[in-house]
Amino acid sequence: MPRSALSFCLSLLAVVASSRPGPAQPIQPMQAVFDSLRNNVAAIVPAAEKERWDANVSLWKLLLDRGGVVAEIDSVAARRQLEVMRANLGGITLPEEKDRWQSNLGLWQIRLARPGILPRSDRDKVTALLYRMNVNLGRITRADELARWKANYELWKLLFAAP
Repeated sequence: MPRSALSFCLSLLAVVASSRPGPAQPIQPMQAVFDSLRNNVAAIVPAAEKERWDANVSLWKLLLDRGGVVAEIDSVAARRQLEVMRANLGGITLPEEKDRWQSNLGLWQIRLARPGILPRSDRDKVTALLYRMNVNLGRITRADELARWKANYELWKLLFAAP
């Protein structure tokens, strides 16, 4: 593994390893990033892409409305949004985009399934998914899409860096 990739993985692992439950999530910084993401998503025109992003934004809103406490999210509403994302995934034809969405869906599934401290096996999965998502950002050519994905990636980093 190249030195820069190893360094990146180690820093991600440190962020993920510090993930703990509790109400002291970094809501204020997350809210600012979320607002940026939500405003960007509001401008999406293609129906399928809008549906995916609306589901993702709804999940982030559920989380932020509960003060960042994953255990307090309405599980029925969260599952409904995950199903929208999962069903929509099959229609994505570009491999890079599909990979980003699979990573995003995987992160949601892990975080919602384990609202407390993540076991090491899940922390390793989260680190790998975040790494894949970050590497994939470099393949995005449209500025609006890149801004969306960077905001989404930043929300994941903030969530997993929470005390």
